[in-house]
Amino acid sequence: MPSTNKSSFKGPLFIIGMPRSGTKLLRGLLNQHPLIQIPSIETLFLPYLLINSRSFGDLSDPIAFRHFYNHITKFSYFTWTRKKGQLISEQDWYMNCRGFTPPEIFEALIRHDTQNPCYSDVIWGDKSPTYINHVALIQSAFPGARFIHIIRDVRDYCMSINKAWGKNMLRAAQRWVDDLTRCNEQSRAFSLHLMTIKYENLLGNAEIELRKICDFLDVQFCNSMLNLPQPTENIGAAKGEKKIITTNQLKYLDKMDNSLLLSVESLTFPVLLQYGYNCNYFNEVNRIPKWKMFLYQLADAVNVTRAGIKDHGISGTFKYSLFYWFIRKYEPWS
Repeated sequence: MPSTNKSSFKGPLFIIGMPRSGTKLLRGLLNQHPLIQIPSIETLFLPYLLINSRSFGDLSDPIAFRHFYNHITKFSYFTWTRKKGQLISEQDWYMNCRGFTPPEIFEALIRHDTQNPCYSDVIWGDKSPTYINHVALIQSAFPGARFIHIIRDVRDYCMSINKAWGKNMLRAAQRWVDDLTRCNEQSRAFSLHLMTIKYENLLGNAEIELRKICDFLDVQFCNSMLNLPQPTENIGAAKGEKKIITTNQLKYLDKMDNSLLLSVESLTFPVLLQYGYNCNYFNEVNRIPKWKMFLYQLADAVNVTRAGIKDHGISGTFKYSLFYWFIRKYEPWS
């Protein structure tokens, strides 16, 4: 039985998954545990930090650290903390580092921003869905890290991502199967440190799923984890809700065109079956050609830009788009 007072596991904990798959909801529920604290803003820059840290030299040198600080705080995580009046200062970050390796620097930032010093018993971590593509890199830097991978039925995932940003559902389906497959391949060597849960199970019986997660993290389940003090979503069916929307699933049954449904299943059905989802397609696995994926990507970029301008204005959208392109450039498979 896990200790009621503290966990033998102190972090890091990474919540990963495709966007619109319940990562925000999961983070919101876990953060209600007194021994778990994950920032409300996605860091996104960790892979870049791990790959490029040597270019800044010896970061224990205050001058090198200042150069690093001035560079890294241009990333979107710090844009959002700055807007909230919570931007970590150069001095505070430097002084909070127990050492100056990239993992130690990253931990110092997260513990500072969640107000949990390094000697506390609180599990620290991060929720950045894009890290689904970087689990091997992150695990090599944090050998003791644990990952919770939340998966949503690809058919509802495609509908949600289309509704949120106007993205092409076929491209979304291809990326879903590719990213899940890549994550599985990368995590084989440390599969005991990665837990997979289904979004639909979390909606259907949150307590059962959260108890499993607590066992995985070596903490005792708390009833407080079943309540959200504030909404976790600002778009979609759960927008503004302080409760788990148990009906936010299986929407594709009534709302997805049959021909589109067949196309999505033809791209993804082996992985759907792997995770226990029902499927009506059992034939040859299809794949979208690279040239067509590129055209879909261009159209998605236009639609995402339109949505971004509506929510964040031209300037904010332009900065985020450049940043997103920048971090994608450093993905190891590019």
